[in-house]
Amino acid sequence: MKNLFLILFGAPIIMAGCKKSALDTSSTSAKGTVLIIDENNHPLSDYSGVTITSENSDTHIPVDRNGEFAFPHVANNSTYLTLRFSKPGYGIVTQHYRKSQLDSFITQQSTFSGVVLLPLRYVTVNSLVGILDGDNFKMTLNVSFDQLKPTNGVTFFLSKNNARVSYDNSVGNNGNSRTWTVPVTAGDNLSSFCFKRTSNCNCDFLASGDTVYIKAYGDTYSPFGNNYFDNQSGKLIFPNINGNAGSATISFVVP
Repeated sequence: MKNLFLILFGAPIIMAGCKKSALDTSSTSAKGTVLIIDENNHPLSDYSGVTITSENSDTHIPVDRNGEFAFPHVANNSTYLTLRFSKPGYGIVTQHYRKSQLDSFITQQSTFSGVVLLPLRYVTVNSLVGILDGDNFKMTLNVSFDQLKPTNGVTFFLSKNNARVSYDNSVGNNGNSRTWTVPVTAGDNLSSFCFKRTSNCNCDFLASGDTVYIKAYGDTYSPFGNNYFDNQSGKLIFPNINGNAGSATISFVVP
């Protein structure tokens, strides 16, 4: 099954060699970048309207035309610097950084990268039904939205033996849950996943007798990712999710 996967964006990654920027390039400030993706899944070159706010000090941090910014000073290693990235019409991303992280990037003269803002897509899941077919659970979902865009998507949340499966308690790819996102068009859409206990099946953690619960929500679909890990709550955050799902949670028992 090819569509079942977990995308983790927002975790800082190291990119060696900072490109030149209009920002202060002194060695005393850590640098970061933010990437803006449009409704056709293309990077934007216009960073107007992007706001980065330090929640610790309620100060605004300027972003240059390349999407680069300089981190404000953090007093000590025990304090998190919390930055809130936003743009009208886009999902909001919040990231937490320690002074030790920022100091290491200053020393390495590297840049924090991986913060991605994706456009909000108001996809609504109207219904979701499924049926067992061999080693697969095949689903049909009905969706609606106002405009046909490549970023129209639906995110599925799967949990075993937990009927409260949803986006607000997802910890991601572990021994009890999975999440994956698919592109959708208006009307009825098909999706399926394999639960056979083999190495090539992403749900091979399921065993006979487990009850599998599935919930679907409208979301933004993008190869750049649609969620990020929050290192304070230990959960996946879905900044573009439409929490007003009209479909019920469905379930089945693994034979």
